[in-house]
Amino acid sequence: MAAADAWGRSMHDDPLLTWLTGGSCPDKVSRFFRAFAAMCLRASHDLTDCWVLRLGDAPPPGLGDAPPGRDAGKPAGASGVAETPSAKEPAAVCIGWRYPDSFPSDWAMLRGGAFRMIFSAPCLTTWTVYGMLVARFEIEKIKFHRAHGPFYHIVVFGTVPESQGQGLGSELLQKALQRADQLGIPAYLESNGDRSAAFYARNGFEVLQQMSPARGAPSYYRMARWPKGWAGKPVQGQGQQGQGEGQQRRGQGQGQASGAAAAKPVGAPGAHAAASPEAA
Repeated sequence: MAAADAWGRSMHDDPLLTWLTGGSCPDKVSRFFRAFAAMCLRASHDLTDCWVLRLGDAPPPGLGDAPPGRDAGKPAGASGVAETPSAKEPAAVCIGWRYPDSFPSDWAMLRGGAFRMIFSAPCLTTWTVYGMLVARFEIEKIKFHRAHGPFYHIVVFGTVPESQGQGLGSELLQKALQRADQLGIPAYLESNGDRSAAFYARNGFEVLQQMSPARGAPSYYRMARWPKGWAGKPVQGQGQQGQGEGQQRRGQGQGQASGAAAAKPVGAPGAHAAASPEAA
């Protein structure tokens, strides 16, 4: 799968796995995340919300204002993009699911290749750490859903190394956010590393919570971006390391990092995991 390959390459310097492995095996890190993206694609009910951006293609009809020469926001399954070896390789990849409506079941994940992903882990401690993270993320997603209703969960996001720093990530992310706005629901993600959190903050996301999976490990950030006209009750919670979730009002529109300014490390070094962007 070309889309899975691209995301795997975008994650070669994932902060958490680089920390766990001492930076000794970026190829294994890429293989692990490729397996994760492939599992997500296979487990998806459809590919409507699986997007790639490729260089050198004319924008497809109806996709708006992509700059000349860029295919901004074509579904990953369209025209065999994810499968055709002769197709131009994706430069950026995004997979989003509407939670809970289109979120794959555990059975779908197993059929999609969960065991293959587990056995591709670059080190033995990967699942000790990731197991804790996955369990915590599931709890937090349920709490977020109870407070705000359905949301658009960006699960996979990244730009291949050679195309980073060109604004492609921001371009593709806007397509995903347009999708969330069309649905009238918040966009939500888990971001690994300070640099990624800063990227998403620049694109309208707010930090809900900062957490560290282990002492000395890079931080994860739960983040949300509110659609225009959103109104409702605030969310309150308490994160690890004293970084509270703070009060988040649905009426904050597209959002800016609010009371979590201390957890908004704009410009700090790092990268990302669960949705790796490029420096826009």
